[in-house]
Amino acid sequence: MKNARILQSSAIGLAAGILLVIAGRAIIDSYGQTSYATSIYGSVSTSMLLYAGYMLMGLSILGFIIAILKD
Repeated sequence: MKNARILQSSAIGLAAGILLVIAGRAIIDSYGQTSYATSIYGSVSTSMLLYAGYMLMGLSILGFIIAILKD
């Protein structure tokens, strides 16, 4: 397959996005929406974790589509 590198990086990005969303949801469940997870992620708000995870998953799905269409 010619696009194995695109598929591999898309799969890694999808897994990383899922982990970001799970981490954000766990922090929100534990501490609330407005809290800052200073002990784990510095000064990154938990909603930004969710946004980054969703954006990473969306870009990874777009990478899958591009890899399939290029074949």
